[in-house]
Amino acid sequence: LGLPMGLSNLVEITSFTLISLFIASLGATVVAGHRIMANLAALCYMLPLSLAIATLANVGQSVGARHWPRAHAAIASGLLLAASLSSLVGLLLWLSALPLVAAYTDDPEVRAVALSLVAYIAIYQFFDALQTVAGHALRAYRITFVPMLVQTVCFWGIGLLGGWWLCYRGPRMGVEGFWLASVISLVLAAALLLPLLWKAIRITESSP
Repeated sequence: LGLPMGLSNLVEITSFTLISLFIASLGATVVAGHRIMANLAALCYMLPLSLAIATLANVGQSVGARHWPRAHAAIASGLLLAASLSSLVGLLLWLSALPLVAAYTDDPEVRAVALSLVAYIAIYQFFDALQTVAGHALRAYRITFVPMLVQTVCFWGIGLLGGWWLCYRGPRMGVEGFWLASVISLVLAAALLLPLLWKAIRITESSP
């Protein structure tokens, strides 16, 4: 159980940190603007991650006790809280983008790059929260290998490889290509992990 969980964390973390290396050829200004947004994104992620870990603990205890109503309530609460609060954080980030970016740098070119990426972070907060909580809830049902595969395909395959294509080969979107690919990868991860969670719930509760 632990190895796929660790690999999932590795995939999710590196899918965002490696973007800085992939865009190095675009210049220091682009990398600096990207890093500002990446730092803000990492701070925003602490909220759904904390709720996901709490959901994992609560659901794990409930599944161990075969207390299905409590498990359902914990999953629903985790998804609702994470999705709603993360969406609120995304909205606040969008509304306060100017002063936040100004706190990082006074370089107008770096600010312009950073501000061009704010919309992507604001949009994906909802989907990132859903896939994070769903992935952790699946761990409570002792399902870790398939979520690892899903996240590997989504974050490395679509997020990094797709971002590289959007940045350098396809529409040549620059750094925005990586952020657009990241949004798509998170939407797809949520769309795959949530049905997997419902299936795990049905199978576990129907077993003797």
